[in-house]
Amino acid sequence: MEKDRLYEQIEAYLAGALPGEERRSFEQQLAADPELAAEVALHRQAAKALGDPEKLAFRQKIADLAQEFSGPQARKGPNFRRWLPFVITGLFIALWWWYDLSHLAPEKQETSSVIQPQAPDSLNAPETAAETGDTLITLPPETPVQEQPVRRDPKQAFAVNPELEHLLTQAPDAYLKVDTTLLETFPAAGGRNIRFNGRLQTSVDPLPGFELAVLNNSARVVSRLPVKAEEIPDADPKFAFAARKNYALEVDEVVKLQPGLYYLRLSVKGGTQSLWAGKFRADR
Repeated sequence: MEKDRLYEQIEAYLAGALPGEERRSFEQQLAADPELAAEVALHRQAAKALGDPEKLAFRQKIADLAQEFSGPQARKGPNFRRWLPFVITGLFIALWWWYDLSHLAPEKQETSSVIQPQAPDSLNAPETAAETGDTLITLPPETPVQEQPVRRDPKQAFAVNPELEHLLTQAPDAYLKVDTTLLETFPAAGGRNIRFNGRLQTSVDPLPGFELAVLNNSARVVSRLPVKAEEIPDADPKFAFAARKNYALEVDEVVKLQPGLYYLRLSVKGGTQSLWAGKFRADR
């Protein structure tokens, strides 16, 4: 009877049904008695397993089985109530396992009944064919697309480029000033002869190298021409610090060009800053 009373008290405690004073007394006893704490933990685990919403369908069956084990004949055993939670848990696991298998069996049967598509017997099947009411379509292989070469409109080759036109009116460089220029272009054997002469005033020392770039009206550089620079002797030399000197710039090269409008840009070799710009037409 004492064990029965203890189990009833444990169940009431777990259910929150113990009165306040009795609950406080039970919790003090629970803190001081490890065996009681283990018993409460065991009951809590069994109650949690039986209280799962997914398993409520089996609780009635388990309760019936527990009633058979806890009847008058079962009470003859002195320690049966102590092992009752283990018996109930084992029965619950067995029933749950049986329940899962009974629901998985139809799914396996349904999966095994799916008909997998069959591979074609021949690669020479027609492009369209009818079979059991369905239309099977075989697409022909894709033909690789070849890019067509870009052909430039001859009329566009003489169109003016606004950005390059801006170079023709820009202010001269303060340190490398180019003036008194002369540009000549005319047909020559193997292409077009480009002649450029100019005067450079600068106090930069040593003097850098220069180049004359030939650009088409799409702003693409088609040739880079070397520039010769020779100092012009001064009749009245000045020995002041950073005195300006004059240099003669010269270009005389033959370049192979297609008919079109071309621009010239004078700059320090390897640089992009324009010191002078011009343009010309190559009609043939």
